[in-house]
Amino acid sequence: MAQCLLRFRHIFVTRVRGYVVHRVQSRFLIFFMALAMCGLAAPAVADDVGGDDTGVPAVRRSSDAPSASAPPEPDPVQVADVGGDDETGAPRTRRQRSTGSDCKWFPDIRCGRHGRFEGFEMPISQPFLFEDPFITTGIYPYYVWHEFPTDSALGGGDAHILAVQARVAITDRLAFIATKDGYAWYNPDNPLLRDETGWYNIAAGLKYALIQRPEDNFILSTALKMEFPTGSKSVFEGAGSSVLFIPQISAAWGWNKLHLIGDVGGMAGTDSDIHSSQFFFHAYADYTVHKHFQPWIQFSGQHIIGSGAGERPVRLAGGGEIDMATAIAALGLDGFEGVDVQNYGNPDVGGNFISVFAVGTHIPINQHFTLSVGWEMPITSRQDIHEQRVTTAVRMEF
Repeated sequence: MAQCLLRFRHIFVTRVRGYVVHRVQSRFLIFFMALAMCGLAAPAVADDVGGDDTGVPAVRRSSDAPSASAPPEPDPVQVADVGGDDETGAPRTRRQRSTGSDCKWFPDIRCGRHGRFEGFEMPISQPFLFEDPFITTGIYPYYVWHEFPTDSALGGGDAHILAVQARVAITDRLAFIATKDGYAWYNPDNPLLRDETGWYNIAAGLKYALIQRPEDNFILSTALKMEFPTGSKSVFEGAGSSVLFIPQISAAWGWNKLHLIGDVGGMAGTDSDIHSSQFFFHAYADYTVHKHFQPWIQFSGQHIIGSGAGERPVRLAGGGEIDMATAIAALGLDGFEGVDVQNYGNPDVGGNFISVFAVGTHIPINQHFTLSVGWEMPITSRQDIHEQRVTTAVRMEF
């Protein structure tokens, strides 16, 4: 099986590398623009996408307007008590339960709202960077196996990572997101380096839905995350006092059983010697073959805009430590970065670009619980520290 995957990788990379390097960034921008335009062009609420302060759209669709002969439907906001039936004796709908005044704060926990549109799943490849646009509440455990290239500074070997993400919908449109943490086991094959374990930095922030149109399967959100140097230096985290800012915008649109999600973003630190500055993007698609089988593919890319100074410490097998810039020069290597997982801030990386292809499947158990697995590999000649990766995740949402 491993030989087949390596053979597939060699053929795939050899034949598409030139095309990808020159065209993947422009093609992704076309994908993201088309994704947004599909959602915006779909039949939707006229004039006002934001709604009033109760969360109910200010303008109805013309096709939803009551006829002259039919009595008007009761407005969900007029139902004061979200715990029982309305004055007509009819059971309340989910919309009525989730838009009452008592459900303005923490609607998923207090009122049974579910912020992920029906049929959509959460992308799991590059989870520390890729943030989907849905405003949800849940816990998301991850296990990642990552292999290092033999011609990298780490000389081959692998890493194992355990992490847990958390998200809380504060309102229907605003969510707190904790997207990076975890514990890592690094096992490089370079004899100058020793096996290490340690904690990753913590990253968290806020996400806000700019446009929500569940009736059209379209949502557009923006997010701002901050990564703090709380991790262990043994696994190349926690260096200095620089805080990494990660702004991004994401969109999702679905048609029938097809679901598309994409985002664009960047990262920059408060200390440019510690962190490099980067632009990144993700383009994801899945298709519901069966209610318990939802295969997906994803293309991701990172373009390094500005280099750092390579001041992050590297501990040596024989004792002592040196900074990354010195280690790179001593080994005669080109500058490299930590792809989507870490920002090393190494020198001579400005202008570098790496693109990654991923494939996998979701196994939805129900609306709130999904098991997912994916495999990914670089499809550009540049790999940095990325040979291949297997990611497994569990989605547990309210």
